[in-house]
Amino acid sequence: MKKFLTISILLILVNSYVALCQINTNISFYYDDSLNFEFAAGQKLDFPWCGGIISAQFCEIDLNLDGISDLLIYDRIGKKLLFFVASFQNDSLHYRFSTEYNSSFPEINNWIICKDFDNDGRNDIFTYTVGGIKVFRNISTDKLEFQQMTFPFLKSYHNEIYTNILATSVDYPGIEDLDGDGDLDILVFGPLGAYVQFHKNYSVETYGNADSLIFRKESDCWGQFSESDESNIITLYDCPDKQISTDTTELKADVYDRHTGSTFLLFDADGNGLKDLLLGDVNYSDVCMLYNNGSSSEALITDYTFDYPNSYKIDMFSFPVMTLIDVDKDGIEELIVSTFDPAWNNVENRNSVWLYKNTSINNIPEFELQTEAFFQDRMIDVGCGALPVFFDIDNDGDLDLFVGNQGYNDSCFYDEYGILTCKYTSQIAFLENIGNSSEPYYRFITADFAGISQYDLEGLYPAFFDIDDDGDYDLFCGSSSGAIYYFQNVNGEYILEDRDWLKLSLKNVKYSTPIFYDIDGDGHQDLLTGNERGTVSYYKNYFAGENNFVEENDFYGCIDVRDADMSWTGYSIPQAISINDTTLLIIGSEQGILFQYIVDDNHFAEFTCKDNNFGLPNFGYRVAPAVGNIDGDLYPDMIAGSFSGGLLSYKGKEYTNTAIKSYSSSFEWKVYPNPGKDKITIELQSYPAEYQIYDMNGSLIMAGILKNAVNNLSTSKIDDGIYIIKVEQLRRSSCKRWLKIN
Repeated sequence: MKKFLTISILLILVNSYVALCQINTNISFYYDDSLNFEFAAGQKLDFPWCGGIISAQFCEIDLNLDGISDLLIYDRIGKKLLFFVASFQNDSLHYRFSTEYNSSFPEINNWIICKDFDNDGRNDIFTYTVGGIKVFRNISTDKLEFQQMTFPFLKSYHNEIYTNILATSVDYPGIEDLDGDGDLDILVFGPLGAYVQFHKNYSVETYGNADSLIFRKESDCWGQFSESDESNIITLYDCPDKQISTDTTELKADVYDRHTGSTFLLFDADGNGLKDLLLGDVNYSDVCMLYNNGSSSEALITDYTFDYPNSYKIDMFSFPVMTLIDVDKDGIEELIVSTFDPAWNNVENRNSVWLYKNTSINNIPEFELQTEAFFQDRMIDVGCGALPVFFDIDNDGDLDLFVGNQGYNDSCFYDEYGILTCKYTSQIAFLENIGNSSEPYYRFITADFAGISQYDLEGLYPAFFDIDDDGDYDLFCGSSSGAIYYFQNVNGEYILEDRDWLKLSLKNVKYSTPIFYDIDGDGHQDLLTGNERGTVSYYKNYFAGENNFVEENDFYGCIDVRDADMSWTGYSIPQAISINDTTLLIIGSEQGILFQYIVDDNHFAEFTCKDNNFGLPNFGYRVAPAVGNIDGDLYPDMIAGSFSGGLLSYKGKEYTNTAIKSYSSSFEWKVYPNPGKDKITIELQSYPAEYQIYDMNGSLIMAGILKNAVNNLSTSKIDDGIYIIKVEQLRRSSCKRWLKIN
């Protein structure tokens, strides 16, 4: 009976969701980079409101089709694209941040490489898909446009069949013309992770041009070297299909074994006309430069070093990814290094984009480190997980801005088991509005308001409320632990009075995001708080001579901002505004969408959900809105916090229902039985398709190709629990939850 009840409860959870309706509203937002900001008196930033970056992959693409290559940055941790348009003004190069190109790009997952495979002068897109590589041709003429070329992934002829070129989500492949014949070839590690596969492109040989993607695996050990499948130890002259030498060279690596992914950068590092390989590895902070002294038809790695560049070696906390790009348009490519680690809690989040200037020429580079915060030092950056809040702290009639965060990276180290562990400390930045209520102007005052960092907390979300009725505002901070910290304002100094106000941590609430707002119109400020679950809790203020907050509803308005097909978490961040006597809740979410709800007078009713995200592109992972009227017009404005540590500025306007182009949409398929045991069936209306099975922590458990209308999969090796099954076909994808039981 107990087991039956457990299964029944899980089934209720699997099948429960909040239906979202689509109706018009009367407000919306548009991106506005004209909002005045200075880092210090007279000190401006080039891109203050661009949203920040942590894990940057750089590409060159002509976005506005003016003949000048612009910069595209994919932030893997933030799950977003950033666009910087290049122009020359008085012979000086300038970049301008833009949000207008999101709808032109296909969905990018985990990594992106921009290369011109068809030699038409326009860079195309290579990106990850389940089991390999997806390619989009740049077909831009009078507008930016891409066409998918691979269905479902890029294939190569090997083992007597055409099958996928294996590249996982933690492998950044090498894509270059390795043999000098004019078309792009590909290097990836083989399935066991020891030897590098060479997939030669036969487009030129077959058609006389580079217009096609025709690959054949030419070698299982390009360069005739191996890397340990458990560490980054390199062995030269090691090739299973060649008898070349028994002499080996090894370099002692870190004592811990942790090899599960690699990044490639191919370029001529020594001027001999051959492509050398700069290799990064997951959980290793440095890179290995492998020198090719073979020939254009057969590579041979004869030497290597882990001290590269020799002027100042690459040494990041975890998993460097490298790119060569001519950023300053002088004809010489710069080396850019960032982190490829998919986990935000494994990386440095302020100085995580290193720029090396090439002081020599392209084929004999000499790299000198210029900065460890390339582009990061030109934008507002509060580490990781920016959480903005408006509040008039100085009572001068305009809204100041406070920005909590997930945390700044303090240190990283490997524990006794070889696990990378990083420590983060949250702070609250204070940006004072030195303008007025109609002409806002923000100045960065401090990164550590009230000295909050001394308490060694994470995920701080600030809110202000005069709880003791002494005429000044006290500070309340939600946190990743769920506890709300209460700091009493004593003559302008904030004194910690309670480490778990309302005792939310005892209820197993995580990532509390409190706001004070008179939601019931009785003249007293109530409390709403979001959380990791994606719901909102309502605490009514029963004011009787003193403020007394009592929980009325922990599923307020039936609000749930999770993507229920993908995650049990939603990271709800509420904001409340009143428009035309109607109270709206605008709620940030993990999935990068802003949800709108109309507050009902019945606080136990299911609130009406409005048209989501205001017609704006997806904001990326865990968007955090701060909403308030900062310019005195008819519409509220918004500062959106990005998990990448930056802010985006939006002005309010009248709503227009603007459709956003998307390369992904739902389609019909079935999975049964659900719950299931050792076997499941996935049934498709059309095929083939790709599938992925994730656990509730987001870890990939199984993946493969569905080749038939009815596909039977063995799940005998999967533990009991709830899983997410994602099926992808062409530009469409869809997810379902599945329960494994004995």
